[in-house]
Amino acid sequence: MKYFVLLLPLFERLFIVWALAYAFSQTAIFWNMVQARTKWTDNVLFVLLFSGISILGTYVGIPLDEGAIANIRPLGPIVAGLIGGPWLGMAVGAIAGSHRWYLGGITGLACGIATVLEGLVGGLFHVKYKKNFLSLKLAFLAGVFGEVIQVLTVLLITKPFKKGLDIEVVVGLPMIIVNTVGVVGFIIIVREVFTKYSGMIVTQFNRFIEIEKVISEVMQKPLTKGSSQGIIDHIMAHTELKGLVLTLPGEVISFCGPETDLKLLSAQQSKFLVQETTKVNFRSSKSRLGVNYYCVPLVLDKDLPDWVLGVRLSGRSYYDTYITQFTDGLADLIQNQYIAALAKSMEEQMALSQLKALQAQIQPHFLFNSLSTISSLCRTDSNQARDLILDLASYFRKTISDEEQMISLEKELEDLGAYLRIEVARFGDKLVIEYDVKPQLMKQCMPTFMLQPLVENAIKHGIAHLVGSGTLRLVTIDHGDTFSIEVENTKASNVESCKGCGQALKNISKRLELIYKGTASFNLDTSDSRVTVARLTFPKGVEYEGVNLSHY
Repeated sequence: MKYFVLLLPLFERLFIVWALAYAFSQTAIFWNMVQARTKWTDNVLFVLLFSGISILGTYVGIPLDEGAIANIRPLGPIVAGLIGGPWLGMAVGAIAGSHRWYLGGITGLACGIATVLEGLVGGLFHVKYKKNFLSLKLAFLAGVFGEVIQVLTVLLITKPFKKGLDIEVVVGLPMIIVNTVGVVGFIIIVREVFTKYSGMIVTQFNRFIEIEKVISEVMQKPLTKGSSQGIIDHIMAHTELKGLVLTLPGEVISFCGPETDLKLLSAQQSKFLVQETTKVNFRSSKSRLGVNYYCVPLVLDKDLPDWVLGVRLSGRSYYDTYITQFTDGLADLIQNQYIAALAKSMEEQMALSQLKALQAQIQPHFLFNSLSTISSLCRTDSNQARDLILDLASYFRKTISDEEQMISLEKELEDLGAYLRIEVARFGDKLVIEYDVKPQLMKQCMPTFMLQPLVENAIKHGIAHLVGSGTLRLVTIDHGDTFSIEVENTKASNVESCKGCGQALKNISKRLELIYKGTASFNLDTSDSRVTVARLTFPKGVEYEGVNLSHY
């Protein structure tokens, strides 16, 4: 029964400390101290907070004989050690322990030393179980071990021993129970704060991802007044910022925030001419305080004037730290997205140039052979000669055209027809053309002039060497998600290899890689002794790797 005499009053005092701790835990300052501690001042505030809790635990304690006190002082150093590690736990213990020793009493020195050791115990548990230092089981064990050490310290140091033993017989068990429950309860409060702020961090991270998506989309084109306002509005919609501005020298480009801020910013444009990140105060002649904006220059292009990103500060130092960090990250994001968009544009222009260069590599002899054929026909068949001139003009007009680089299979075959008619006129009955084309594939998209070099090689290195006639077949095959086009020609037995056609085939492979990034293929099958088959395989659709091939 004597234990209950102390238990109930000690629990009453514990509930008071819990209530104060919970109220304070709902502030951003508490989160800074128990988790972030990005600066040495945060560690100082951490030590002062838990030292205050520990000293409060001494003052609200229950006085006993000869200056002994039944108290909840161990709560502070044990929890501080669990959260911050041994050094912070011992620092709290040293301050609260010195205070207890200063108050005096028969157990003053022993309790002072024990308080330091309790901070060490909490800290050692933190080091041992760093990834799980907020475990309730761990809090329970730390509370029990800490209080047992206090009991042993009092018994070892207090003189006479019997007096110390008498005191611990009365207060030992109640203090072990109350302080252990107190440590567990305090860790529950801290865990609730961690859960709350972890959820906020995830939310902010998701918001930042949404902001990044919008900036990425906008930065695909040059940054303008209209597009930048879209960025500003979206950022404001996904954050709790009070004001956001983008400027160029002498002009506010886009702004979102209080109307009074806009008037100040517009009237004091010169303050935005900053070369490095800085805090700028904007105030009118009627106000001594004004508003502060954290300004970051955006170096997007050395040939363009610097943009400046400004974010309104709140005036609360602990909150403004996050605002400045967010602004620095936002500025880096905008600059990186601009550089990425610029690099992508340059890559696409380079790829297009490569495609045009590859396309332009047409055998000059074809022109001379065609003109020679037409010249001969002018004497024997003027009508056919006229038609071939039109075909030749159509063919070369297409080769030097700056029109779309991707066309339908139907249009590719139509353009190829002009080339084949010229070749048929040259070779006569020696060249037989056959088509096996699936109607459902005629609208499928493919690069221009993919078939012409294959057909040219089939004629030049195959049929042209035959003694008799040869067949050139154009076949399309529907595979479902992909489709193939095969150029098949009769093989000449007196020709062992396709000498001279390697460059054309390399060009085809390069173009496929530039456009399709590995989703299309080309292969040359010479395994059959009778025919050679060149096969192109394309994915169906018109968009690959984010590039709209209908205008590429």
